[in-house]
Amino acid sequence: MTRTSRSAALLLLLTGCAGGLFRSRDVTPHQGDFTQATLEWKTLSFDGETVKGRLLIGSTKEALLVDTRIIEPISLELDDVIACDTGRALGYVVMDVMAPTRQPEHVLKLAPGAWYGKDVSLFLFMDSPGQVLPQCFRAELVYRSIDVVNAGRVAIRAERDAVAP
Repeated sequence: MTRTSRSAALLLLLTGCAGGLFRSRDVTPHQGDFTQATLEWKTLSFDGETVKGRLLIGSTKEALLVDTRIIEPISLELDDVIACDTGRALGYVVMDVMAPTRQPEHVLKLAPGAWYGKDVSLFLFMDSPGQVLPQCFRAELVYRSIDVVNAGRVAIRAERDAVAP
């Protein structure tokens, strides 16, 4: 995807509606304390704009209802994005998306001790005039299940991929 088409897609995505439309009407999520899920993250790549990684979600206390599509920003949110070298907060892209209606086959009841994993891609930074893409960043990835807001969180770190000569 070219930068121009990515920018156009971003503008289209920014016109989406708030996440409340994507929650099931038969489940009212309750506020969690980040201990309902254990998260593990492995960074697979970071090109300066998009970080790709493998997210594992484990239920700790009681069963969680997991939307297996793991859509950002509905299921995932980044907090405290900072540059590794300076410790300064970084501005990053926050998108609001229109997601297809969740279907019953998208819902997984994750029992305590069980794990669910998925490869995810998070578009964070846009190469634009006056914007220097970070070489490395650290952040906190927050997970929301269908039934628990703030179910879990994990620290992530990504360094830009080496460019072949």
